[in-house]
Amino acid sequence: MRRHHPSPRRYPNRPPVLEDPGHFLVKRVTNAGTFRFKHRLLFIANALKQHHIGLEEINDGIWSIYFNRVLLARLDERNYVIRD
Repeated sequence: MRRHHPSPRRYPNRPPVLEDPGHFLVKRVTNAGTFRFKHRLLFIANALKQHHIGLEEINDGIWSIYFNRVLLARLDERNYVIRD
Protein backbone atom coordinates (compact mmCIF):
# COMPACT_ATOMS: atom_id res chain seq x y z
CA MET A 1 0.00 0.00 0.00
CA ARG A 2 1.40 3.38 -1.04
CA ARG A 3 0.99 6.25 1.44
CA HIS A 4 2.52 9.11 -0.55
CA HIS A 5 1.30 10.31 -3.91
CA PRO A 6 2.73 13.04 -6.12
CA SER A 7 0.74 16.26 -6.07
CA PRO A 8 -1.40 16.90 -9.15
CA ARG A 9 -0.64 20.63 -8.89
CA ARG A 10 2.06 22.14 -11.04
CA TYR A 11 4.52 24.40 -9.26
CA PRO A 12 6.34 27.25 -10.97
CA ASN A 13 10.11 27.03 -11.39
CA ARG A 14 10.42 30.39 -9.66
CA PRO A 15 8.23 32.06 -7.06
CA PRO A 16 6.31 35.12 -8.27
CA VAL A 17 8.06 38.47 -8.06
CA LEU A 18 6.93 40.49 -5.06
CA GLU A 19 5.81 43.97 -6.06
CA ASP A 20 5.45 46.92 -3.74
CA PRO A 21 2.72 49.51 -4.28
CA GLY A 22 3.82 52.20 -6.74
CA HIS A 23 3.99 54.99 -4.16
CA PHE A 24 6.53 53.15 -1.96
CA LEU A 25 10.12 54.35 -1.87
CA VAL A 26 11.88 51.04 -2.62
CA LYS A 27 15.30 50.26 -1.13
CA ARG A 28 17.50 47.18 -1.45
CA VAL A 29 18.89 45.74 1.77
CA THR A 30 22.67 45.13 1.63
CA ASN A 31 24.54 41.99 2.68
CA ALA A 32 25.12 43.72 6.01
CA GLY A 33 21.35 44.09 6.62
CA THR A 34 21.41 47.85 6.04
CA PHE A 35 19.74 50.27 3.63
CA ARG A 36 20.47 53.84 2.64
CA PHE A 37 17.96 56.57 3.52
CA LYS A 38 18.68 60.27 2.96
CA HIS A 39 22.47 59.81 2.99
CA ARG A 40 22.38 57.63 6.12
CA LEU A 41 23.06 53.91 6.38
CA LEU A 42 20.48 52.27 8.67
CA PHE A 43 20.37 48.70 9.96
CA ILE A 44 17.06 46.86 9.43
CA ALA A 45 17.75 43.06 9.65
CA ASN A 46 20.21 40.44 8.48
CA ALA A 47 17.28 38.24 7.44
CA LEU A 48 16.40 40.77 4.72
CA LYS A 49 19.79 40.66 2.97
CA GLN A 50 19.45 41.32 -0.78
CA HIS A 51 15.67 41.80 -0.52
CA HIS A 52 13.76 44.98 -1.24
CA ILE A 53 11.86 46.94 1.38
CA GLY A 54 9.33 49.68 0.79
CA LEU A 55 9.05 52.94 2.70
CA GLU A 56 5.86 54.97 2.92
CA GLU A 57 5.70 58.39 4.55
CA ILE A 58 2.67 58.30 6.85
CA ASN A 59 3.21 61.59 8.65
CA ASP A 60 5.67 64.48 8.45
CA GLY A 61 9.02 62.71 8.87
CA ILE A 62 7.53 59.38 9.96
CA TRP A 63 7.92 56.44 7.57
CA SER A 64 6.47 52.94 7.64
CA ILE A 65 8.90 50.23 6.54
CA TYR A 66 7.38 47.24 4.73
CA PHE A 67 8.57 43.91 3.38
CA ASN A 68 6.09 43.30 0.60
CA ARG A 69 2.92 44.38 2.40
CA VAL A 70 4.02 43.38 5.91
CA LEU A 71 4.68 46.33 8.21
CA LEU A 72 8.08 45.81 9.85
CA ALA A 73 8.75 49.06 11.69
CA ARG A 74 8.50 52.83 11.70
CA LEU A 75 11.36 55.22 10.96
CA ASP A 76 11.54 58.73 12.41
CA GLU A 77 13.72 60.71 10.02
CA ARG A 78 14.30 63.50 12.57
CA ASN A 79 16.56 61.23 14.63
CA TYR A 80 16.85 58.20 12.28
CA VAL A 81 15.48 55.83 14.92
CA ILE A 82 13.68 52.66 13.76
CA ARG A 83 10.98 51.36 16.11
CA ASP A 84 8.67 48.37 15.89
